Amino acid sequence: MSLSICRFCLLLVGCLVCALAHAAPLATVVVDPHASSQAVSPALTVIADGNRDLPFDAVASGQHDSEALHFQRHPPNLGYPRQSYWVRLRLSNPSAEPLQRLLVLWRGASQRQEVRIASSRGTETRLYGTGGSSTGDVFSRHQALRLTLAAGETITLTLHLSSRSSATLDYRLMTESALAQNDTRDTAMFSVLGGAAITMVALVMAIWVGVRDKVMLWFSGFGFFILLFQFHAEGYAYQLAGPGWQTPGTLVAAFAAAIHGVFLVLMAREFMVSTGPIPRLDRLVFRPLLVALSLSFPTFLVAPWAGNTAIALASTVLGLLMLLVAVYGLAKGSVSNRAFLMGLVLYWSTGVLLALKRMGVLPEAEWVTKAQQATTLLTLLLFALAISARVRGIAKQHRDMQRQYARQLEHDVSERTRQYREATAQAEQSLKLLQQAQTQLVEHEKMASLGALVAGVAHEVNTPLGVALTASSSLRDQAGELKRNLDSGKLTKSALGSYAATAAESAEMIERNLHRAAHLVESFKQVSVDRTSDGRRCFEIGQYLRELIPSMASLWKLREVEVQIDCPGRHEMDSFPGALGQVVTNFIQNAMVHAFAPQQGGVIRLVVETPTGERLKLRCEDNGAGIPDDIRAKVFEPFFTTKRNRGGTGLGLHIVFNLVTQKLGGTLRVESTPGKGTTFVVDLPLKAP
Repeated sequence: MSLSICRFCLLLVGCLVCALAHAAPLATVVVDPHASSQAVSPALTVIADGNRDLPFDAVASGQHDSEALHFQRHPPNLGYPRQSYWVRLRLSNPSAEPLQRLLVLWRGASQRQEVRIASSRGTETRLYGTGGSSTGDVFSRHQALRLTLAAGETITLTLHLSSRSSATLDYRLMTESALAQNDTRDTAMFSVLGGAAITMVALVMAIWVGVRDKVMLWFSGFGFFILLFQFHAEGYAYQLAGPGWQTPGTLVAAFAAAIHGVFLVLMAREFMVSTGPIPRLDRLVFRPLLVALSLSFPTFLVAPWAGNTAIALASTVLGLLMLLVAVYGLAKGSVSNRAFLMGLVLYWSTGVLLALKRMGVLPEAEWVTKAQQATTLLTLLLFALAISARVRGIAKQHRDMQRQYARQLEHDVSERTRQYREATAQAEQSLKLLQQAQTQLVEHEKMASLGALVAGVAHEVNTPLGVALTASSSLRDQAGELKRNLDSGKLTKSALGSYAATAAESAEMIERNLHRAAHLVESFKQVSVDRTSDGRRCFEIGQYLRELIPSMASLWKLREVEVQIDCPGRHEMDSFPGALGQVVTNFIQNAMVHAFAPQQGGVIRLVVETPTGERLKLRCEDNGAGIPDDIRAKVFEPFFTTKRNRGGTGLGLHIVFNLVTQKLGGTLRVESTPGKGTTFVVDLPLKAP
């Protein structure tokens, strides 16, 4: 009975102590020596320091406990703080052995804390943080303070906390091994996320080099900046850099949060159609929200809580609008890839939970952070699958375009081939007509030259025949007179002598002129045969020129022009005399038209140079006006003439060039100096090809 009464009394005392403890402004956390992790949040006393003027000693002594904040949920979630806070905590070690624990502010690496520890050993003030720096000797992504409690000792910790990011007062007492195991597990998970994200970004960028699709750049920017945001938001950056980087680290995190949202919007717009109401939504909603998202970052520099809140709200609203537009586009068939929509839904849902938690609307839940990392990886994977489908679509489109281009190219080639064949046929027909016309012109030119030759020969033959006819008429008259005198008996010796002298003189004159006419006719006969038959034979060039030139004398008979032949020795040729005569005739005719004025005299020389080997040179020189430099290169072109108003056709020297180079197998060049005459040099083989 007494034992039961004792137990009842002890229970009553315990309840009373517990009631007093809960009623007291500062509760004492009894450190469990067997627990590797122990939450201390319900025993916290939190005091807002709006003006940053509360002194350490006053807060530590409890003078401001009446201003303590009351929280309905634990751990207390301050959201984005507008002010600094004081936190007081009392720890007690009931065991008979000293205890070593770490006071850990979970995910509080971006906060700055200064702590004063009051114990029986006195007071101690120090900062504590992460990274094993001078202010923290524990290598962790969380802020940790190493504590040593003697047996039965109770200590009081007064902490001053300031933050430029979200703050949750999730304080835990942990053993060093438990914290290390937790960090190892979290680091491994984040490493998987980071490695997968970097790999996907690298692969997409490698594909972008060949495809050049902007959505791949936006995906790469989104993946990089979301990884950068989580690297700072989860405290891994501070673990490496130390607690002195709270301000720049928070700045980078806010910047990454804003920028990765911008890249997500840009990527979403690439996946959405640009028809229907979407352009209006883009102009009236998306662009203003993008501007607000961009302006929230400068706001963060002035008022961190306002900038963080603006980023969270703008990202949430923008994500919701993108989600609605994507659903609308999917319903209309404009968003072709469902993987992108699934990734967008997943990312937005988790992002909203995270934003509400960081703003203090929802309580702190560690599973949300874990889910965010997992959903980020899954979101990147879904986006990568969407890009892969997009690349396949682009590749298919390119293949279709290539096939269409190949068909079009084949059609164009066939059409061009047909046109080329038609043009070739037309060109060949035109060439045949041109060759026929040229042949006719050449024949006309030859006939005209031959006609001129005939006229000249006729004129030359007419003179000796006229003299012979006159002499024969005179002889006939003298014979009639002699016969009449003989018949009448009046014939005298002197009259008979006079008749005999006249008859002898007339006979000699008739014979001489008939021989001259016969020579002219013979020469013309050979020349005309050579011109008309164009046959090949052996001939001596000097003799041929001497036979040819008299038949052309009518060209310069009434002009003070002299044609000279300079051909020393004999030079036998096996060639085409008709073609050679045509060449010489055209040279002389060209000189008569171009070298000398109508009343001007001059000299034309035909010079046959001593042959060397199997070739000789024929030079046709004149001392006329010469050829200007600007037209000398054109004299052999067909239909080129400077005397078209005087009957020039422009074919003479062109015919000469073709006869020399093709028929006679030689070469032809012109040498001329204005005012000093012109020389045509013909280099001919003694045996034509």
